Amino acid sequence: MKKKKIIGLMALALATVFVFSACTVGNVTNNNTGTNEEVSEESTFQGNAFNFSLVDTNGVTYSLEDLQGKKVYLKFWATWCPSCLEGLEELGELPEAAGEDIVVLSVVAPGYSGEKSSAKFIEWYEGQQLEFTTLLDEGGNTFFEYGIRAVPSSFFIDTKGNLVETRLGHVGNEEILRIFDGIM
Repeated sequence: MKKKKIIGLMALALATVFVFSACTVGNVTNNNTGTNEEVSEESTFQGNAFNFSLVDTNGVTYSLEDLQGKKVYLKFWATWCPSCLEGLEELGELPEAAGEDIVVLSVVAPGYSGEKSSAKFIEWYEGQQLEFTTLLDEGGNTFFEYGIRAVPSSFFIDTKGNLVETRLGHVGNEEILRIFDGIM
């Protein structure tokens, strides 16, 4: 009887750790040449962060090159990840708290690793009434370029396009703003 209780407690502990930790993402096949050619053949981008060009849920295109001069918070997440979903409301408050100096972008990969298709994701997203920009990484190429192995994953990019810091798991708004205070 005592053994069953111990085994049950261990199973509960493992399940809790899984739910509150980052969710694992499957392998991504790199369809990119390893360059930023698809962003612009005449790009002047000099930062070391991958210069993505992605469309948001409203059809607006964002590229890291276009955001030079701004600090960028980039959060990768998925709708099937419990810890990602728990942080969405707080993420929605971040753009206002961050002000004009920090651009807040989130990225999902429709149709990849269990994520909804683009159409189903947009329908779900609009139903959630979320207040932050979400970019659609069809095929997961940007996930690959940023080395995403688990979600949520956060990337802190400086005004020159340099990747300054990364964090795995949920990062609260206070911590995000504190990190950006130390980034030029």
